[in-house]
Amino acid sequence: MNIKEAIHIAASAASGKSTLPILTTIAIKSELGRMEFTASDTQVSIRTTVDYDAPDFSCCIDARRLVSIMGLMDKPTFKISDSNLLIRDGKTRFSVQMVPFENHPGMIPTSDTGSVIPKDAIKIMSGVRYAAGKNSPRHMLNGIFLHAENGTLTAYGSDSIRVAMRSMPFDGTVKIIVPTNAVEQIIKHQPDELIAGRMLLCRKPGFEMVCAAIDGSYPDFKRAIKPSSTIITVKKSDISRSIKAMNIMRIPADMSRMRLDWESGLMKISSTQGGSEVEDEIPVSAPIDSYFSVNIGYFSDFIDSHDSEEIDLVFNGQTTTIYSDRGNAIDLFVPLK
Repeated sequence: MNIKEAIHIAASAASGKSTLPILTTIAIKSELGRMEFTASDTQVSIRTTVDYDAPDFSCCIDARRLVSIMGLMDKPTFKISDSNLLIRDGKTRFSVQMVPFENHPGMIPTSDTGSVIPKDAIKIMSGVRYAAGKNSPRHMLNGIFLHAENGTLTAYGSDSIRVAMRSMPFDGTVKIIVPTNAVEQIIKHQPDELIAGRMLLCRKPGFEMVCAAIDGSYPDFKRAIKPSSTIITVKKSDISRSIKAMNIMRIPADMSRMRLDWESGLMKISSTQGGSEVEDEIPVSAPIDSYFSVNIGYFSDFIDSHDSEEIDLVFNGQTTTIYSDRGNAIDLFVPLK
């Protein structure tokens, strides 16, 4: 990791619109040839370290501004002058107003105590991220729930309309709701070590991240998964092409829906928006004739989450649920009535 990467990674945790101005800054500490960069909002804090020849100093400056400055630098030099930090590379020179280093909250307090989770857990979190809430009024849904029991670690993501679940073998105790934006940072930076306790601590050489947990009890979505003999088999390539056609009609995008009717081995897919209509037809395997209506965007995410070419949809009626079960991966959502 070089200095530009270290700054960019740490700055990604700084808040862009916080009512607390100090949370929009990045704390810099240079000591004995090593530089440390720390940024934090209320849910995620990141610290990066890198060996770099610079004088000893400490301060806080605007995180976004520092990232932009680094974009113009190859080998910057640093110097404190009165209340400003001087950053220079060749003839390019910036004088940036500082905030006292002591004003920064630093890393979210945590400890090394907790369950060490295998790095493979990042994969199952990545698999459910698409369904996790971000601005749900049910605050516990604005994160991914990691829960270990009976030798299995399961990651849940839901916005109350859809839910995704991924599981992996794990002998340990974990019960934590990790904020969705924190999960996005974990997926992006791929830490080598994850320790789940009251917080989630993530580390790799030169990188440390602490994710605050969301308080609350996560819903038991397994109750919505009911056995059904109605299994519809479709090819991902076929249904994906149809969804692309339906997406053209998405006006407004967040409210557009599509209807799927199937009979005699064929599925008719249609969407009507603003007086315009699109239809498509694909082959399917289904034991009965029926239909359901869904949000186009949700169904698109649902299909995209599958890796296999053949997708089995378990159908429980027009007003209940539809889901796919792939052993250690389940996707579930409630179609529109």
